[in-house]
Amino acid sequence: MNKLLNLVLEQKRVKLDFNVIKTIENVTDLIFKKRLKGFRKLTPITSVPITIADGTPGTVEIVVDPNLKYYGLIDHKVEGSSDPNDFILSINPKKITSKKNLYLTLYHEIMHATDPGFSTKDTENYWKDYDPELDEKYWAHPIEFRAYANEFAEALRREFELRKKRLKNEKSILSLYTSLDNILNYFATGESLTKLSYQILDTMSGQIPENNRVSKVLDNISLEFPQIFQYMPGGEKKPYYIITIEMMKRYDQTMWNRFLKLLYDTIQELKKEIKETI
Repeated sequence: MNKLLNLVLEQKRVKLDFNVIKTIENVTDLIFKKRLKGFRKLTPITSVPITIADGTPGTVEIVVDPNLKYYGLIDHKVEGSSDPNDFILSINPKKITSKKNLYLTLYHEIMHATDPGFSTKDTENYWKDYDPELDEKYWAHPIEFRAYANEFAEALRREFELRKKRLKNEKSILSLYTSLDNILNYFATGESLTKLSYQILDTMSGQIPENNRVSKVLDNISLEFPQIFQYMPGGEKKPYYIITIEMMKRYDQTMWNRFLKLLYDTIQELKKEIKETI
């Protein structure tokens, strides 16, 4: 069990292969474009080759299923199978709110598929304490920690890359750079979030529908003029990712330092990229 935990609880961000990322992006574009009228029954989209964290090759078939109970779900085609080439990832088009959120859902589920606990190291003992219906047995399980922690890091990376491309001047770049330290300190020491950092955490999940005109305007302002958010009122509702990370911390303190290490490494990479543009 200890060897398995060491394998699936990497302290550094798990980086999917470039070709897997491109496939997720292409599938996101295709499904989002046809989400309203294009899927009336279970529809196969594509298959993507993956690599399990222990080096074993595998395959994930991606399908759209308008009758799926959940937004997204990873499973094996054959009940009881643990074959790494037998994965099927289902998406319910009726539950899609944004391309950003759809991408992250696909990313999260493929992160599960690359986890040895789902296939090559699948054991009854490993799953005995897992129950998606109970918070303490869902958020505390290493299977979900791995997927959520790396989904968060990926969302943060993509948000900052998007914003970096839209920056107009050095002052804006510095605001973005400073917010990275603020986000790290918020989770590590309880430092208060700046209004810009709050807005970044609020938008990076894609939970707000993309056809929301107000959210579009605010997103565009923050992308091009991030420093202006220090003069705007903060939000009252906690961003999705703050709630998610708080749940992870609440139900398993032993994993918390691993998350902070993953977050620290991710932020250092982003700061280096931003600094190169100054």
